[in-house]
Amino acid sequence: MTMSARLSTGKKLLIRALLPFFALLAMLSLTATSAWAVDSLIATVPVGNQPGSIALNSVTNKVYVANYASSSVTVIEGATNNTSSIPVGDLPGYIALNSVTNKIYVSNFRSASITAIDGATNSTSTVSVGGIPQSIAVNSVTNKIYVGNQSGILTILDGATNG
Repeated sequence: MTMSARLSTGKKLLIRALLPFFALLAMLSLTATSAWAVDSLIATVPVGNQPGSIALNSVTNKVYVANYASSSVTVIEGATNNTSSIPVGDLPGYIALNSVTNKIYVSNFRSASITAIDGATNSTSTVSVGGIPQSIAVNSVTNKIYVGNQSGILTILDGATNG
């Protein structure tokens, strides 16, 4: 048997051995694609002008939307999609929440502040953070709020005192 004949036989055996693998891979790909596909639109909910950052409190089933051009946060009741609006500082950009304390924090670009919202009452308080506050994150375990400012400063707030 020549060398080329052996290679041809080896290639054929390799193809035969791998064919079931590729067939299974194709089946899994089709199954995964159809399982992850969005089948239908559930609802559309009107919010304020230029909605941006969104936070979800899975404990209370409420969604919070920062409306940049409206200087407000829209609260959406997850079960009914009913909405209410909470005024916040000027040009709210980012939003984060602490599901343990049910507090929502919004960074207000032009106001150089953070608005803290009590999720139970929708009452607000404002904390000046200087600079232009941008990104915001909450550590639910330590109840600390971290605010990244455009001026290159990270501000850390105590969630118990908002200071």
